Amino acid sequence: MVEFAFVVIPFLLVLLGALTAGLDTFEREVAEAAASTGVQLASTTVMATDPTRNDLGAGIQPTLRLLRPAMLGTTVDALPAGSPCPALDAIPNGTVDVCVWLDPAMLDAQGRPALVAETVRGHPATLIPGVGQLLPNSLDLTLESYGVTYQP
Repeated sequence: MVEFAFVVIPFLLVLLGALTAGLDTFEREVAEAAASTGVQLASTTVMATDPTRNDLGAGIQPTLRLLRPAMLGTTVDALPAGSPCPALDAIPNGTVDVCVWLDPAMLDAQGRPALVAETVRGHPATLIPGVGQLLPNSLDLTLESYGVTYQP
């Protein structure tokens, strides 16, 4: 019994650590795929009222539909289209923010931002609180795509 007690605790710690690391990897891969889908839709959908501007809101709902089922126990919030995400340390634990915005780093011929960006940023909840504190987890993904619009 004594030998079993010495072996079972390290075994459980390694097992729980492996499960937590696997879940973190899974969440990161899903977040990347969701952001990719969202930024593609936001960069190729134009506003009905102005075909020379991208509809940034078109990328939010598809991202949320892909992201929410994979983020177990995590609150996934969407910020208004056009506003960048807050800094990573300003987002509470157990929360992930989704933001679609125009990156002013690259301008088109009319002087407007040409890159559409989507950011998935935050701290996903951990299923095993004790192990999650030992292995901190955060997401900070930004994907960009050139906006496609129609010129009058």
